[in-house]
Amino acid sequence: MDIGPAVVLVLNMLHLKLPNEIEMHFTSHHLSDSSRFNEDNFGLGIRFPIKNTERFGFTAGTYNNSYDRQSFYTGITFDHDLCKSDNYVCKAGIIGGLVSGYDKDTSASAIQPIALPQLTLGYKNIFVRSRFIPKINKETSAVFSFSAGYNF
Repeated sequence: MDIGPAVVLVLNMLHLKLPNEIEMHFTSHHLSDSSRFNEDNFGLGIRFPIKNTERFGFTAGTYNNSYDRQSFYTGITFDHDLCKSDNYVCKAGIIGGLVSGYDKDTSASAIQPIALPQLTLGYKNIFVRSRFIPKINKETSAVFSFSAGYNF
């Protein structure tokens, strides 16, 4: 059974285009006592641009988080071009959405909101990205995450 037409129908209903970006999550750096945290945060994400705009997109993915748990995320992204040419791009943006895996309750229902600034630098179709997660309580650490990806 070919599900291609059904996928295209769902994307159209959500006003999304076909995916334009794949992102590979690699590592993070915690700004306080990094020995307490996992900094190998391997994972994979995908972004679908919202129709009629390249600045907004829908994103979803998974990665191994700082507590060595599998996290799943989904959200809306916004990117603003700081500089752009035929070969290079520099974007500042934000991702807002939901993430799992950070609550003491390790079930999939332990979902929390996120709003993270991000900086993307790219050459042709390849990019690197960093996000900043602030310290939210005395048990956590502020952290920078690092990833790389490919734009279709």
